Amino acid sequence: AGNITVMQREVADMSLSSLDERVVRQIAAIPEVKTVSPYVLAFITSPEMPMFLIGGLDPNSPAMRHYKLVEGRYVQRPTEIVIGKVAADVYKVGMDDTLSLNGNRYRIVGIFETGVAYEDGGGIVAMSEAQRLMGRPRSVSFIFVDVEDPAKAEQVVALINDRFPEARASISSEFAQSTNDMQTSVGMLNAIQLLALLIGGIVVANTMIMSIFERTREIGTLRAVGWRRRRILGQVLLESLFLCLVAAVIGSLLGVGVVTLIAQAPYASQFVSATWSLDIFVTAFITAAVLGILGGLYPAWRASKLEPAEALRYE
Repeated sequence: AGNITVMQREVADMSLSSLDERVVRQIAAIPEVKTVSPYVLAFITSPEMPMFLIGGLDPNSPAMRHYKLVEGRYVQRPTEIVIGKVAADVYKVGMDDTLSLNGNRYRIVGIFETGVAYEDGGGIVAMSEAQRLMGRPRSVSFIFVDVEDPAKAEQVVALINDRFPEARASISSEFAQSTNDMQTSVGMLNAIQLLALLIGGIVVANTMIMSIFERTREIGTLRAVGWRRRRILGQVLLESLFLCLVAAVIGSLLGVGVVTLIAQAPYASQFVSATWSLDIFVTAFITAAVLGILGGLYPAWRASKLEPAEALRYE
């Protein structure tokens, strides 16, 4: 995308990088610089993809050449998007279809392929639209810089690092390694999410098993007065489902509150945007329901197998 990549200095993760647009204009004024391409990075979630990368670029930016079109054209309006071939396959969409992301609807005007997995699983919108999504109207994530003479790239890197204390410039090959690290981080995040779901299922199962032990005599009484095994099974599953749905409501409220508080913090507001859509909450409740049913299956089966006589003797 350029000989040199500029991002925020001393930022914990490259996805948190934020630079004022004034830095773009000042770097463009350096005599050795040929072109500058500001880029805004945004991550959003969707039911189909836990991490959808949106890049914001000026349609006339030289960096656009990196996104080689398979079909269509580049974006011209804020309501348009070009998406990677992987994303098109995942969402099952094509040219002129509408893609809904975080409650925003975009018309697909192009499909690109870069050969980089996480890029081909994302999309590109107009830079102003990406800034709006991130709540950062006058800042960019990175600046891709092309120099007149590639042999002077190291010299320009040193100049930028010296002149702009808030920025860190590096040769683009070094930046590519950082993007690989980011891709690894995204993979680890997905693994953590799966682990959290597994732990959640175990906790639900354990909670329901303890409940069955404590209510053994009650279940025995119900069996003695005529409750069938199927009814006991359904009752325990219903309780497990209710427990998880209540937890989903509480978790959603806490999540919204925490994200809103973080987004209002002076420093974090540059990096965190308190935006969500109905899809996120629907996914959360469906996940909770599935966990409730799966986590309650064994306890429900165990409860349905209790013999009335044995259950009534249980102390």
